[in-house]
Amino acid sequence: RHSTIALATTNVLVAATFVYAAATGSTVLDYLLMFLPAIPAVILGAEIVKGHREAVTRLDELHKVLCNFWGEALSGDVTDEECLNRSRALQDQIFIGRKSNPLVPEIVYKRLRNPYEADSWKSAECMVQEAIEARRQVAMNGISA
Repeated sequence: RHSTIALATTNVLVAATFVYAAATGSTVLDYLLMFLPAIPAVILGAEIVKGHREAVTRLDELHKVLCNFWGEALSGDVTDEECLNRSRALQDQIFIGRKSNPLVPEIVYKRLRNPYEADSWKSAECMVQEAIEARRQVAMNGISA
């Protein structure tokens, strides 16, 4: 969302300078001189958007790895030691991502924290239920064998 806000603000800034130049009958040179002070804001907006898109790509890739690992762990295809090692590797990747992700302004963070946290709790509850069901299945298969 922060990326979307930055992109929209940057586009509005560029459009506003263009509309103002057109409304006042400015020449191309006048427009460029008027737009010149806005260039750092446009560059910052582009960097914010690029940084957040890269972060989302990394998170999507990490989510795929996590889902595959979770499925393997629930099916019992992973030894305890391998589970521990892969869990540690996932935690390392999460840390690296958090360390390298672009910052979000405090006001955006405060506004989005509660809904994102609620989604995280729901996901965790679903995963707990999946694990309980998987253990139940293993127990049932052990009894019938």
